[in-house]
This record gives sequence, structure tokens and C-alpha cells, in this order.
Amino acid sequence: MYKAIVIRLFPTKSQAKLFWQNIGAARWTWNWGLNFQKNLYAESQKILSIYELKRKFTEVRNSEEFKWLQEVSRQVEANALIDLDKAYKNFFRRLKAGKIGGMPKFKSKGKCTPSLESKIILRDVKMGIDVGVKSLAVVSCGGRKRVFKNINRSYKMRRLTRQLKHHQRILSGKKKGSKNYMKEKYKVQDLYGRIKRRRHEYIQQTARKIVNMRPKVIVLEDLNIQGMMKNYHLAGAVAEQNLYLLRMLIERKAADLGIEIKIADRFYPSSKTCSNCGHVKKDLKLSERIYKCPECGKIIDRDFNAALNLERLAE
Repeated sequence: MYKAIVIRLFPTKSQAKLFWQNIGAARWTWNWGLNFQKNLYAESQKILSIYELKRKFTEVRNSEEFKWLQEVSRQVEANALIDLDKAYKNFFRRLKAGKIGGMPKFKSKGKCTPSLESKIILRDVKMGIDVGVKSLAVVSCGGRKRVFKNINRSYKMRRLTRQLKHHQRILSGKKKGSKNYMKEKYKVQDLYGRIKRRRHEYIQQTARKIVNMRPKVIVLEDLNIQGMMKNYHLAGAVAEQNLYLLRMLIERKAADLGIEIKIADRFYPSSKTCSNCGHVKKDLKLSERIYKCPECGKIIDRDFNAALNLERLAE
């Protein structure tokens, strides 16, 4: 099943110029490939496979005469050759069935529908995601570490939080229903809204950056958010992180791209297990930010160690 989304774009002049350059390159690539295959077929009664045709096109693309082809997306040009290969296969299938027609035709600038195709390619890697309070998420993608910081510890967010507390104190001293009370109430509401929007935008951006790594599988933790909220020392920080929203957005965006989501068992000891030898350190404290394995001597960041273990669950 294929999912299609129709979106109307309003590009700037420079963006529109880039679109037309890619469209022109796709049309030129189709015509070049068709001309090459026709000449070859006239000489030897055969055509090149898509892989051989791509190699020939790479030689053309890297030449000084057609250097302008390097200014546009390589993927757009490759997709034009793939479409040409499909057209030839359909043509030969029709001939075999005794039908006439369907021969690929050249595309002229003014007569064909201007279009280009860009396909999403998933990398053959798996992504473990360890979420928490110190950092929003620590990701292991193919064994490589990527950290998404806790936005609530940034300078701008701490400044907004201080302003919110300041105006809340002022509000508590005002007489309810008075004009000064209402003015201060609006200030508090505005700060609440700004903080909420910043957090939500950051969660959206983080989820998008994670799925844009294009892995085939993403492994997420099944966190007990309600249980974590019962911890007096963690409740505020957990609420600020919006961990449930992050998981929901990752699952939604991954589904749109065809990325498989796996959920680790809630009781899987990802933080306590050594990513090198598999030893489980049962006495690991929450305050220990560096994991030191007593068995193999591995020393690694606690969150990245957990992300590596989650990544391996995808195998």
C-alpha cells in the first residue's frame, strides 16, 4: 500500500529556481538515457541494465562538458534513469504479449508535464533511544552517539522560568479581580504559553531529527511515566521533558516513513547491562552517570550504554 500526501508549496524565487533546475535535469537525464539505449539497441539489439546505465551516466555527470549536472540532486537524476528502465521493461513485456506501442518517448520542455521524483531511502541501521532527565534523548544509530539536550536547562528557558516565578509571586500579592491582578495574570499566562510552545517545538524538532536518520528499526523504552511522576524529586523534571509526547511523535513520524518501531520490555535493564560483555550491574545507582563494568572493565556514559543495548534489541 502506498500513501500519498498532496501539498501545495509557495516557494521563494530562489527555491522555485532550484525546483526548475532539478526538473530540467530530470528531463535531460531521461532524454540522455533514452538516446543512449536507442543507439545501443540499433547497433547490438540490446540495452544496458539500470546499474550499467547509471555507471555510464556518472561518467557523463563528472565530465567538464556537463558539469552543471552536479549542481542538482543526484537522487533526482538517478530516479529519472530508474523510471526509464521501468518504461523499457513495460515496453518489452507488451511486445512479448503481442501488443503494440508503449515505446519510451523523448520529453520536450514545453509539452511534457514538469515533474521530478525524490524517494525516501532507509539506511540499513538500527536506532536505540534512551530518554531521561539529564538529556532529553541519547541515541545510538549504527553504534554512533547523538545527544539531544534538555532544553529546560538552556539559558533562554531558565530565563523564562525565572520570569514566570517572579510574576507568579507578584500575582499572589494582588487582590483578586482587580485591574492590576488581571494585568499580572495575563503576563503569567503569556509566559506559560511561551514556555509550553518552546518545549513542544523542541520535542517536534527532536522527533523529526531522529527519524531523519532513516534507520530501518527504532527501539524505544516502555517507560512507566506515572511511576516516575510519583517520585517527588523527579516529578517536575519528568513533566517538563514531555517524554510521552516525544515517543508518540517518533512513532507517528516513523510510520509515515515506513520505519519499524519496537518497544523494549518495561523491565529490560538497559542501563544496568554492559553493552560490551552483557554483565548486569544490579547495584547501579541513579547518581552514577558513568557506567563501569566490574567484569570487563568497560567505562562508558550511562545513557549511551543504555542506547547501545536498546539498539541491539532490534537485531
